[in-house]
Amino acid sequence: MITRQLSFFRLGMWMLLFIGIPQAMIAQTAPTLSGQAEIYLLSCSPGQEVWAHYGHTGIRVLDPLTRRDVVFNYGIFDFNSDNFLWNFVRGEIDYILGVSSFESFMQSYRNENRRVISQKLNLSQEEKASLWQALVINSLPDNRTYRYNFYYDNCSTRARKIIERSLNGSVLYHYEPAYVSMREVIKHYTAEHPWTWFGISFALSSLADAPASAIDLLFAPELMMEAFEKATVQAHATTTESSLQLERYLVNEQSILNEIKTLPDEQKNSLPGPVVLSWILFALVLTLGLQELKTARRYQVADALLFGLAGLAGLIIAFLAFISVHPVTKANYLLLWVQPLHLIFALLIIYRPFRHSKLFKTYLKINTPVLLFALAGFGFLPQYVHPAMIPLLLSLLSRSLLAWTNPLPKSLRNKHLPGQSSGKSHRNL
Repeated sequence: MITRQLSFFRLGMWMLLFIGIPQAMIAQTAPTLSGQAEIYLLSCSPGQEVWAHYGHTGIRVLDPLTRRDVVFNYGIFDFNSDNFLWNFVRGEIDYILGVSSFESFMQSYRNENRRVISQKLNLSQEEKASLWQALVINSLPDNRTYRYNFYYDNCSTRARKIIERSLNGSVLYHYEPAYVSMREVIKHYTAEHPWTWFGISFALSSLADAPASAIDLLFAPELMMEAFEKATVQAHATTTESSLQLERYLVNEQSILNEIKTLPDEQKNSLPGPVVLSWILFALVLTLGLQELKTARRYQVADALLFGLAGLAGLIIAFLAFISVHPVTKANYLLLWVQPLHLIFALLIIYRPFRHSKLFKTYLKINTPVLLFALAGFGFLPQYVHPAMIPLLLSLLSRSLLAWTNPLPKSLRNKHLPGQSSGKSHRNL
């Protein structure tokens, strides 16, 4: 609880720094840069908070002559805004371009023990002035809010595009990414956060597994930093500045402003990961099923809990696929077996007549081949399957297969059908 409170305190301070400062700061800045001004791309390593797992990007403008040293940051959001969580799930959340002093920006990353790498952009004076003016205009109250998209419109993509538009030429990226798809990038940055990766794996559809271009992968700040390091600018036309060649490197200097400090090992969370817990669940479900076969009874509460959870997960996936505007959640093959109908089925189990009806077994019998197809589909469907999903599917499958064994409910076990022998012998007189 204390850690969470501290996290929200840091977030509140962050908001004060990046939202409260811009009005006064921009009002006091001159519209032009001096000849000594330099502009840098700042790339920050991942943090521990969920929203910080993928790193961050900022643009620093340093002008020693006018003592201007500010950072433009497209990654500002407000947890306390109206309907924040609902808008985030729908994919309709707004972010803000904030401006802070360079020292305030750096202090926040020192406190979080995160690496900050600075890349000085190789720009002409005309390009610096163009980028500065674009940033100032972009940070005005009427312009600073934008509709955030994790992959295509975030702190990194905004920084990259505004830099590209300010250049007298086109950027040639000679970057060869180590990842093929957007999902692989997310997997890399959540490797140390297994539950986060498990949850994201449910939400991402097959669209996240499609081969992505190198430019589309630059939504990750560290990948964009690597791309900038090797990028060149191909000039559109000759220029009067002799120092500017027809093709030049985009970055001419790189340095580490803050390095990660080695800290004592913290006590790790003892909670098992999703893979271990899902296999434990399957073992329990399988044991329960074997007990049912021996005793000829059915523990419907297990069906209600298992299918209820699957139905809730299916409801979330269906919402992301059909209602939200997230671009990479639309074609999710998990809906084959993690689907909202399971929730209705789980609620009907509460009513005793339904548990002993043909509809109960019919649903499970129909569900069995669907689950078998989904299990086989792990091998050929174009979507990544998290390892924890396999035992979850097997758990649902084992409960469905019991419908084919036709175990007699306990309430009917000692009753006899009409015309059936009672088991006592009779002698003809």
